[in-house]
Amino acid sequence: MDIKTKRLILRDVKKEDTADFVLAGNSREINYFVWYIPYPLTMQKAKKMIKRMGEQAKSRRRRHYELAITLKKEERVIGMINLYDMDYKGRKCKIGYWISEAQRRKGYAEEACRAIIDFAFKKLKMHKISGKTLMDNQASNKLLKKLGFKKIAISREDQFIDNKFMDCYLWERIG
Repeated sequence: MDIKTKRLILRDVKKEDTADFVLAGNSREINYFVWYIPYPLTMQKAKKMIKRMGEQAKSRRRRHYELAITLKKEERVIGMINLYDMDYKGRKCKIGYWISEAQRRKGYAEEACRAIIDFAFKKLKMHKISGKTLMDNQASNKLLKKLGFKKIAISREDQFIDNKFMDCYLWERIG
């Protein structure tokens, strides 16, 4: 599966992406904000994650769309974007994303999010997309607001990070 934008290709992860995945995602900051990316991200851990993502991609009715964000010109993984917890009957899902530290502040996260949101609403016929961010994740909070998401709640002590409970914002966008 491919979703193309002006500068990016969002596509299913391949086994050959493992080294790029580790290079892009091996960051304490990504682990702090994203939660499912372990730190340190080793080749062995990345191989297991990519294998699981590949198996999920083969499902006829996917529960998760875990797509590599790649630069069109280089075909190099610079991050990931996800639609997950797909509820086809209720027509809702959740969104998540991350960009490597080296590729931030170039508009790639916004470009990828706009493309996958369009895919979710138009192709998958979703009615609502939800997101969750740590309250101190200023970049994602700003981006979700820019993308038309509304902050609907604070989930107190929602994530356990660095031996403490952290509050999160809950976001929604109706299609």
